[in-house]
Amino acid sequence: DSVCLEVGPNMQGKVSLVNCSFWGPIDRCIWMRSPLGQMTASVCHFVDWNNHGQGAPAIQLDAGKAIVQGCTFAKEGTHVLAGKDMKSAILTGNQAQGGFRIDNQAGKRLQTFANEEKD
Repeated sequence: DSVCLEVGPNMQGKVSLVNCSFWGPIDRCIWMRSPLGQMTASVCHFVDWNNHGQGAPAIQLDAGKAIVQGCTFAKEGTHVLAGKDMKSAILTGNQAQGGFRIDNQAGKRLQTFANEEKD
């Protein structure tokens, strides 16, 4: 149940991650929970997550705003889960083993562009 970075529900600022690497064993790499916060992950590398094999995403976006751009994901699975309470999520230019996979529960509040697709 470990999480590398949790942006808690009371955080009201911005968290910017640039050129970070995440490896396990961990359950989630990033968990965004702040309805008033903004999180950006840019050119980060996600090596391992979902250590219990229960379908946890590398990045879980439950609330607030987020940008994930130019990141790489070393294994298959759910790379980003955008929850129903997200205000805005923008996912661009990401590459992943087996294609970049998104669980979109945010509807039109999620925008994607130029992410690697499955062969």
